[in-house]
Amino acid sequence: MLVNRYIRQIKLLGEKDHAKLSNLTVGIIGCGGLGSNSALLCAQLGVKKLILMDRDKVSQTDFNRQQFSESDLGRAKVEALKEKIGKTNSNVLVEAHFEQFGEGKSKGAFRNANVILDGTDNFSTRVAINRFCLQNKIPWIFASALKFEGMLSTILPLKSACFECWAIRPKNELSCEDAGIMNTAVAAIAALQVQELINLICFNKPNYANKLLRVDLRSGLFESIALERSTKCPTCSKKR
Repeated sequence: MLVNRYIRQIKLLGEKDHAKLSNLTVGIIGCGGLGSNSALLCAQLGVKKLILMDRDKVSQTDFNRQQFSESDLGRAKVEALKEKIGKTNSNVLVEAHFEQFGEGKSKGAFRNANVILDGTDNFSTRVAINRFCLQNKIPWIFASALKFEGMLSTILPLKSACFECWAIRPKNELSCEDAGIMNTAVAAIAALQVQELINLICFNKPNYANKLLRVDLRSGLFESIALERSTKCPTCSKKR
């Protein structure tokens, strides 16, 4: 037992708020750049349990930004990440699902999550996450990273604008393969995502509910855009 493991963060949070993290179950959908970085930050925080889901295997192109080693090449990302989390903090329970969110019984894996972190890279999966979280009243933190840029927003079911209130399906959805990506963008957005989790769980004051944060690390831009629930939203307007 490493009795001093969390002492530095307890100095900031206090025992009571630290205990909220140690009882937390976090779902992470997508275990690539954002998901693998956010998962390890959560493990270092000492959350109780991580539920991981991803359908991909580790490839050479992942190494510039994702938390995998050369020895992981060809392994399922969720299994490689589970092993790394175990070496980082053996007290954290890890449940790994090698599948696509939204297929089969995959959604059931997250019904007991207290919060879900988005590590995906496509619009359709985020819509599925949004609708699942709305139905099950689970807060989730949207995040994306591409090139030198990133975005972040916290969605509180029926309390804030949901993803579909403001997100527009892109005509040509760019991927990291198409546009490229810097590890600095991934690391920065993952850190902001996990800090937003801390703000939500420990202080009940997320910075980016009803806001969209846009970051451009190359230009130094940090822009917060106000969001509102839409009366025409195909999903949350039906729940009013």
